[in-house]
Amino acid sequence: MQVRALYTLPAEGRPVLAFTAHLGDQLLYRSQMQAIEPIYRGPRTWQIADPLFEELLGDEPAGLSRHGSFIWGHLNDVSLLRDLARRFAVRYSEDEVYQLHAKHRLIMIAHGVIRSLEQDSPFARWRVRNVGTATSQYRGFPWVLDPAAIDASVADVESFFAGPYPLMFGVFAGDEVDDNALKQGANLMARPGDYDYISEADEIVRRDFGAGQFGIPAGLVERDPDPYKWIAFRRWVNATMRERNRRMCEVVRRNNPDLPIVSVDGGGQIQPLEFSTQADMFDIFTYQHASRGEPWRCQMGYITKVISDLTGKEFWACSHVENYLVGLTPAEVLEELSQVFRNGGSGLHLYLCDTGGARKLVGDTKACYFGSPRRWNTIMNVVDLLRTMPRPDYPDYQRTAILLNGDTLAAAPYDADRPYDGQTEACYTMLGPVAGSWFRFIDCAQLLNWPDLAERFDTIYLPCARYQRPEVVDRLGEFARQGGTLICADPQAFETDTIGNDTTARRAELFGVTVGDKLSATALSPADASLGAALPLTAEAYHLTPDANTRVLATFDDGSPAMTSHAIGDGSAILFGSNPFSLAAVADEQWRSFFASWVEGLGAPTSLDIWRFQFPDSLIWGEPDAPGLCLTNNSVLWQDEVPRVHLNHDSAGSYTCSVAPDAMPDAPADGGAVAFADGHLTDRRQAIRSRKTEQTRGAPYALPASRWMVSWETPEAVTVTFDLSREYALREFRLWFCDALPEVELEVSADGREWQTAGQIDAVTAGEDVLDASVEFTAPGSWRYVRASFAAREPGQLLTLIEAEIWGLVPED
Repeated sequence: MQVRALYTLPAEGRPVLAFTAHLGDQLLYRSQMQAIEPIYRGPRTWQIADPLFEELLGDEPAGLSRHGSFIWGHLNDVSLLRDLARRFAVRYSEDEVYQLHAKHRLIMIAHGVIRSLEQDSPFARWRVRNVGTATSQYRGFPWVLDPAAIDASVADVESFFAGPYPLMFGVFAGDEVDDNALKQGANLMARPGDYDYISEADEIVRRDFGAGQFGIPAGLVERDPDPYKWIAFRRWVNATMRERNRRMCEVVRRNNPDLPIVSVDGGGQIQPLEFSTQADMFDIFTYQHASRGEPWRCQMGYITKVISDLTGKEFWACSHVENYLVGLTPAEVLEELSQVFRNGGSGLHLYLCDTGGARKLVGDTKACYFGSPRRWNTIMNVVDLLRTMPRPDYPDYQRTAILLNGDTLAAAPYDADRPYDGQTEACYTMLGPVAGSWFRFIDCAQLLNWPDLAERFDTIYLPCARYQRPEVVDRLGEFARQGGTLICADPQAFETDTIGNDTTARRAELFGVTVGDKLSATALSPADASLGAALPLTAEAYHLTPDANTRVLATFDDGSPAMTSHAIGDGSAILFGSNPFSLAAVADEQWRSFFASWVEGLGAPTSLDIWRFQFPDSLIWGEPDAPGLCLTNNSVLWQDEVPRVHLNHDSAGSYTCSVAPDAMPDAPADGGAVAFADGHLTDRRQAIRSRKTEQTRGAPYALPASRWMVSWETPEAVTVTFDLSREYALREFRLWFCDALPEVELEVSADGREWQTAGQIDAVTAGEDVLDASVEFTAPGSWRYVRASFAAREPGQLLTLIEAEIWGLVPED
């Protein structure tokens, strides 16, 4: 008899024929599966019509990623995940987790450094590498930038080398230290208590970066949004962090010059961390990103290109492709990870906790290893590929630059909306993913250090420039006079310097325009008809009054200038009266068409193949075919943190135990029979609805795990008999258990009196882990009863069963 599974994945959302069974040409069984409602509607990541992969790979071999990928230890949280495994009836073995790390070369982010080489250590057994991380700075110090906290972090790194460190791959400068420095400092300034150092730091900020006026902002945005305080404070934090990081790096280089050093892991949107000034310190840079399910954003690509360009070092993206803001499908994961390597990244830094679920009372799957096996396995396929994948061939065109303008980016309070970052991202998206051009990011430090910008670049874009140091304005003006094209999208460019002095005269001189009040305009029309017709404005419009030497390139719908070009020296300076670089504009087809034509008109290459780079669909992992339907009605297929129960059939059956469970009793029932809908052996669909006491990842559950299990202390043999209420063609028996599982003999019967042997499960000891076992039914035909006979055990050995499933074909009535 041949069984074929014809169902499609639930995300496709259409009714399908689930299973057919044939004997020769004769159809024996057919099961029609109910229509499955799609979980996802519409694209949620950037779309590539004609992706390329192998065609874009070059000859440069993989860099440090040949050793593996970083991963946080969420899957190694043994006590938490064993408890989850017992509630959700999923396999979890501590040893297998470390074996998994070894198989995929997953390098753990460790607190401190892992030294253990004892034979019973899973780290030693499987040779799992780790990166040492300083953690003392977080303990007992109110601020990570307290001099004593910095000393502690440096001492931590020194201590890594005081003993053996054979499994240490490198040293990690810390998670979100820059972010914590900003948040903690601002809050301490608002509520200092008896912490004296905050006043001392405030004086230093005022003296060295705030012109004697601007110190540490007192609180976050709701208390102190002063942009000049934030600029001064961020510049001091950057300088202090550089000194901290340099001290840590010196310790590593002194002890082991070959050990890779990893940068601090920043979070979320791009912070103005002056990346280029840290390029000499670190071997690997990293940064976080979380997909928001917005199909017009390439934020991971943007972050990757910023840091790769500014540092020239390896970039290992901490791309939150777990269930964070959205639970990404495997195809969406491939796109997010493709953005990293499309933009110059070289490795991955994995954080695969069920972050979204942790915020819930019900449905927290702890890690995508459980909550989305197809996503986890797809990511592992990518990780395995990266160890041998050559780097893509990137275009050698370097004549266009985008200024990551730290002067302006720094003005946004830490927890406020950051419009300047959004404008910079939109500029990247229009020039890169939309127009298909190539460029490099530069920052203010590079702009000031390089002797001749016009020799390097033909065009520099300024997505935002409201606050600017005079020396930066001077360099930009010099670039234009020497023949460069300066394109500024920000009509408020050079409004003030970074300490509040009016600099609008410098704007008028460079752009040949006086910027006036806001306008009520709604559209912009280019003078060059090839650039398109009226374009809808997505940002505020300002009145522009050009001088005699300034051309008008576009007008607002009221007829006033909307874009101007000022001839200055051998070059030109272009200014928009309404910033076209917004995420809303990226989603507008007219603006995308405008910039594709605009970039081509400036002589830059467009439609480059690198923007079509994408990992192949062959890396997507899919669930193996199911052996029919689950006749005990308790199957749960986790897909992207959504429990799917579509492979169940309600047989209205029950089971009986020859010996009542005496360690963890079963649900009470009349006559000894336990209905599948009520029994602890078949209650996974209820167990996954367990409520936590709090909305945090590690919060305990209201009910103990024993509520969803059965267990026997008595060592005598136990038989569990399943009554399916009618006959089915049986395919597979599955069992989840912990403690000691004795040998199990499987039998089937049509009438409950005559039994036929149908399979066997060998004895195995699970201990505290949760293991599973399955066996195919060997007896042909159709059967109503299944009997699982568990052999006697040694005294003291518990028999603990968590869940059982019986799979088969459902005949057509």
